[in-house]
Amino acid sequence: MVQKKLPSVNLRAYFSSMTDEELLAHVCRYVARREQGDVIAKQLLSYFDNLTSVVHGYYLPYRSEISEKVEFFMSLLSDIFFRFISPKGLQGLRIPRDINQLVEYCRITMSFAPRESMYIFHLDAKNTIIDEDVVGIGTIDRVPVYPIELVKLATWKRASSLIVVHNHVSENPYPSSADIEVTSIIEGHLSKANIQLFDHLIVTRLLYYSMKSRNCYKVHHDFLCAEYKKSSVKR
Repeated sequence: MVQKKLPSVNLRAYFSSMTDEELLAHVCRYVARREQGDVIAKQLLSYFDNLTSVVHGYYLPYRSEISEKVEFFMSLLSDIFFRFISPKGLQGLRIPRDINQLVEYCRITMSFAPRESMYIFHLDAKNTIIDEDVVGIGTIDRVPVYPIELVKLATWKRASSLIVVHNHVSENPYPSSADIEVTSIIEGHLSKANIQLFDHLIVTRLLYYSMKSRNCYKVHHDFLCAEYKKSSVKR
């Protein structure tokens, strides 16, 4: 079968004009028959609000409904996507110096999801990120938390402190009474193991809240440009 040639236009503008479903269908057609690509795209987006959630891997509970080729290709796209967000990876970021990059990573990977999830970031004695873990994926308004398991992970990773991050699907970045209580419980369990809770962040698409400073901040989206400008300065 001869594939239809793409129009000779600016590809970025061409793809930018597409809906999420049209764009995802294009991706799926490369690893499935044309008619299957359209069906798969429609199926995946029927489960989620947007393309970001699909690329992040929230399609995995429905992996039995898609082919291995599509799953492989989506996983490949996901890895490329996150390397674009953080070209050098999160390991090695210094907190609080690189907090904007950490928050933007969490915003893109978490805040577009249709349910709450929780990540933890392990820091060494110099407040440098040494590893990360996804520790829970919950429902639309809550995520399961097991403080003892967090301590075990932090101890195994030899972390000196942790940053806990979870998202609010409601787009309200302020902590609930349950969030405040859980933060206190986590901090108590960590202190028994001589591990500090550096902060607990709540992220949404536009804002994030720091439990440490008890303040709400706007998410900065220009960290990649800032990093580029910094690396482009002649010395």
